[in-house]
Amino acid sequence: MARTKKWFFFLALLLVCVPSLSLAQSEKEAVAALKNLETRVEGGLTYSDYASALDEAAFRVKEYLDGPDAGGNPDLASTLSSVLRHYEAAREVWSVKYAGPGVTDLMTDGYYRTSFSRCLYEYGSAPASSRKFFSDETTYSIGIFDCLPRIWKKASEDLFIASGILTRMEKVRAEKADEFARLDTIAAANFEKKVAEMEATRKEIETIKADNEKLKEENSGLKQESERLKKENEALKVKLAAPPKKRNMKKKQ
Repeated sequence: MARTKKWFFFLALLLVCVPSLSLAQSEKEAVAALKNLETRVEGGLTYSDYASALDEAAFRVKEYLDGPDAGGNPDLASTLSSVLRHYEAAREVWSVKYAGPGVTDLMTDGYYRTSFSRCLYEYGSAPASSRKFFSDETTYSIGIFDCLPRIWKKASEDLFIASGILTRMEKVRAEKADEFARLDTIAAANFEKKVAEMEATRKEIETIKADNEKLKEENSGLKQESERLKKENEALKVKLAAPPKKRNMKKKQ
């Protein structure tokens, strides 16, 4: 019985711990996927390879962000979302090179106003050139390969922050695991002690019950002896209360 209770205790412990381990793995995979993308960007790759690598990383990151653990770690989730947003912005900017009728390294403030504005205001790219189409209108351009490194630098900065958050989380998780293991050891020891105490109490109760049965038998014997003595006493009383027998007078004569 004691062994069954102990196994039940550790089964409950396992059910509590396993989901946390799975979610921690999801966090690590998301960060690792972005670090792999960062490494590939630093090594140099084509636009097509970049788009493919980004899709692979985005799958892991979104898998984590859409999972149940993201809500419990808002700082990490928010930072990973920011990193992914930067890399996706880079793809959008880079795609401008091939979006027009010809290949170009410039992004104009006009048809590509959204990407142009992001490079100018969010990533600090300065206009590379300007051109007047009409007397009252000037169109500015930003170099695509001036903006891309700025975006990737910002992505790397946020990824560094995310890695730091994950490291701190893992440290806290490890400390909690150590504390949990310590408490588990204490709980297990207390459990064994309680089982031993219960076993000792059970044996003591069995001893008391055996003593009670023995006392019952002795009491039954004493009761029978008391009944026997009582009957003898009653018989003696009757005998003493009876009138004395008449003497045979003939014998005396």
